Amino acid sequence: MNWFLVVEIFTTLAEFLIAYIFFKEFLGQKRRSIGLSSVCAVLYVVIILGISRLFPIGVIGTLSPIIVLILLPYLFGKNVKLNSIASVLLIIFMMLSDLITINAMSWIAGVRIHYIVTEEFFLAIGFIISKLFLLLIIKMVLSFRKKDNVHLSFQYWIALLVIPPISAISIFVIFYLNYLADASTLIHLSFISMVGLLYVNILVFQLFEFFLKKHKMEMEKAESAAREKLLMQQVEIQNAHAKNLEFSQKITKEFRHDFKNTLIGLYGLIENNQNEEAIKSISSTLDLDSINKDYVFTENGSIDAIFNDKLRRAESLGIKASHTIMIPANLALESYDISVIFGNSLDNAIEACERITTGEKCIKITLMYQDEKRNLVYQIINSTDGKVVKGNKFYNSSKACDGVHGLGLENIEKAVNKYKGILETEHKNNIFELTIVLNI
Repeated sequence: MNWFLVVEIFTTLAEFLIAYIFFKEFLGQKRRSIGLSSVCAVLYVVIILGISRLFPIGVIGTLSPIIVLILLPYLFGKNVKLNSIASVLLIIFMMLSDLITINAMSWIAGVRIHYIVTEEFFLAIGFIISKLFLLLIIKMVLSFRKKDNVHLSFQYWIALLVIPPISAISIFVIFYLNYLADASTLIHLSFISMVGLLYVNILVFQLFEFFLKKHKMEMEKAESAAREKLLMQQVEIQNAHAKNLEFSQKITKEFRHDFKNTLIGLYGLIENNQNEEAIKSISSTLDLDSINKDYVFTENGSIDAIFNDKLRRAESLGIKASHTIMIPANLALESYDISVIFGNSLDNAIEACERITTGEKCIKITLMYQDEKRNLVYQIINSTDGKVVKGNKFYNSSKACDGVHGLGLENIEKAVNKYKGILETEHKNNIFELTIVLNI
């Protein structure tokens, strides 16, 4: 078999695989059976190469690959409009990759374009390099199209996207050196190596796609667990708030029932100059109010429940907590978002104070509504042990993460974004500051 035909077969097969990947991802359809895909791959190679051999010049030879690419998307769905858009895009990308390859080879080798497209040696190199550029273009387009893709740092994308260009340069250098040396044996081996390089590039991108999807599933699972945990906390807090209200009402009712008798007893103690006993009785009576101490009362049940629960916990842990809260009773905040924003931030502040072994443990809370700007401004300042690391977007504590706690600030940010708000964090001199502004 002619070596050039072998290269044509492998590069045409690679072209089908790249087209298959593009249509599957762009059209958002499930993968077809391996048997059907294999049959389509063979038919694609036979049709493309067969027609190019029978009609090397003319309308039929030019239009046949275009017709095949227009029909190929219907393996994944029957949406004519979307399939047509996908076909046109792929044809444009193929033409673009061919043009980039031809012009780059002409410039690097210092030969005319006519020589590139007529000389089998350069044509074979061009087939392989153009497929690498096509793969690069398609992966870049698909990555931008996926709005819900997992966020990756710029360095990772650069490391991935330089693989095809480096492979293309390597292919050209190896083949051109062999061409100049006129070593036919080495040229054949080089073609095998370059076909292998093309396969490796496709495999790398597919493996990358697989691990990206796996990572995304793990993140979604962790977020789901975090959401479930927050919902459970919200239910527990609401239940605790309801029990506290019930207990307060019971205590108040009992206190009112015994109030007259208590006053009679106090009157008798004072009349007999038993002042110390009277003071003890008064102190005991006042303790009834502190049994179920409420720190916050805004007439907003969800906010009251969250803040009172967290402030009680802070007090029990020996944390000095101060608060200034001035908000209307009715806020256009969903109950779940109240739990996410305030519950998470207060938990983080309390846990940061818990980790302090020496020094003052304190939390300062400010929650104000600005009528003129229709903004809700929330600020929480807490002391830390100083062991805070700046991540990509937020500060991370040194505490071991169970996979859910680390999503706290990310979940807060998502809730803030729902209200087109602002979230800012700052850590300086062992003081952490979180500021949130919501447009409500």
